[in-house]
Amino acid sequence: MSSLHRCMLALIVILLTSCTPRPAKRAFQGCLPPPPPPSCSPLRLERVDVDTSSGAVLAPETHWKISIVRGANTREDEFALLPAGDVDVLMWGVNMAHDQYMTVERTMVDSVSRMPARSSEKRFMGVVRGADIMGDASIASATVVNDELVVDEVLSAPVNTPIFWDAQPTTSRDGTLMIFASDREGGMGGTDLWYTRRTPSGWSEPVNMGDRVNTPCDELSPCLVHGDTTLLFSSAGRETVGGYDLFRTAIDARGTSVTVAYEARNVGAPVNTRADEMFPYIPAGHTEWPLYYASNQKRTFDIWVLHRVEGASIGTPREKKREIAAAAVVVPTMLTPMREDSVVPDSAILQGTVVMERSNTPVAHADVQARDVNTPQLVNTTKTDINGNYALKVPTGANVEVSAQSADLFFDSKVINIPAGMGDSTISVPQFEIPLTFYLRINFPTNVFNDPYPNTLDSNGIETSTSWQASLDLIATNIRMSGDRLQKLVLIGHTDEVGTTASNLVLGKHRVEFVIEELVKRGVSRQLLEGRTAGESLLPARRRDEPTDVWRKRARRVELVKVLR
Repeated sequence: MSSLHRCMLALIVILLTSCTPRPAKRAFQGCLPPPPPPSCSPLRLERVDVDTSSGAVLAPETHWKISIVRGANTREDEFALLPAGDVDVLMWGVNMAHDQYMTVERTMVDSVSRMPARSSEKRFMGVVRGADIMGDASIASATVVNDELVVDEVLSAPVNTPIFWDAQPTTSRDGTLMIFASDREGGMGGTDLWYTRRTPSGWSEPVNMGDRVNTPCDELSPCLVHGDTTLLFSSAGRETVGGYDLFRTAIDARGTSVTVAYEARNVGAPVNTRADEMFPYIPAGHTEWPLYYASNQKRTFDIWVLHRVEGASIGTPREKKREIAAAAVVVPTMLTPMREDSVVPDSAILQGTVVMERSNTPVAHADVQARDVNTPQLVNTTKTDINGNYALKVPTGANVEVSAQSADLFFDSKVINIPAGMGDSTISVPQFEIPLTFYLRINFPTNVFNDPYPNTLDSNGIETSTSWQASLDLIATNIRMSGDRLQKLVLIGHTDEVGTTASNLVLGKHRVEFVIEELVKRGVSRQLLEGRTAGESLLPARRRDEPTDVWRKRARRVELVKVLR
């Protein structure tokens, strides 16, 4: 068996072990074995980021699509599309013990063609040397020549360690930072991601990326993108759709150390599936797309790409399920880069309680999420304990919308800004009060039903910093969270007293229909939604000294009521 074949065999062994607890690592004869690693226990990712229903309304201007890359896939396995200078290298295999390399160029975003046999720029790759123990991979500088991998130099210690698996390196643009996967001692279990810096005297002692990246499960196939400010990788830990999923985090690699901005986040479905997704890659010069990756969702590994498509496309029902309405997309937002000159923010801990509105009863197992107000990018998420308490890490110096929601109730949200310089602090926040009946106050002008003002109103008729689109995103997520317990969602349109009774009934009906259409765009089944109108018949009581315009704003609302099984 060639060294390349052994390397691929070792890779596949790593791939297929998934979340099975790994045995104790090998030890030299006469040495006591180390203790077994922590148990790998991933959670199920319940979050739904995008509308993937067959009834999705596609944006007429542009939408997102997931395609198999033409020219890069056969009946065999294609494991990775790797950058190598001015060409790409396709790593593929006739079977699980036979890997080969091919130089290709991207002719279109979703197609590649084989390049004439040529030398590509040197890059670092994982190899297995003939004299090594099975499973002992090493990092080496290599070149693909005539579609054969030619090893130029195997790195010495401390990057490569005897017996252990050191492979799948990614390097920064200037070549001074390398991040790679290794099962060496000192990790959290399985294979972890480590980094090393190039110094005048050679590569530095590798440093574990820490628990914002690594878990007791395997972390593999790192890739630096967006000017080295974003780290993409594959993991079988945290919350996954299934198997290995793609994750991302932001890093600050300036200086001699690497700072990880926040706990790695799952890129989400439909990019991630119940199968394995690995080897993410965004070509240099692109900010958020196209995203190439390998997936075995069709039994063998193929190369897939998430890319933007101009103009609507009908396609087959299966293709349509993979085309994402631009208004509903969260996945590309997850891939948006940090500015190169940005500083990784400090973080603080928010702690508080979630209760039911009016009764003040603690809500156990409620979802608590934080999103960046400007993107709106998911920052962090947690659940309440049986007493309704939670603790959530959020960045300082930024406006963060924190929301709490429950499957049987609705949600409550607040915009919080912890001043910069208060990193590592613990901040108590007012309790969240989740309502049984939700009042959506999209701020419509009088007699208008389809052109709301940008932000919603609170219960006092005061404009919030939450957009109406973000509010509907939360409602759609909350509906999906209810699952089969939700028999029906009743939406009732209310207006102010301006106009006739008949016209206000029609206006309330149209406003409800506007909200229903927006929810359907976000993947909510139309069969779950029942629209009604009350017009001006249920005006809220006017408060003492309340200005007329504020009272009318409070009157213009859509009432949501869940009917549960």
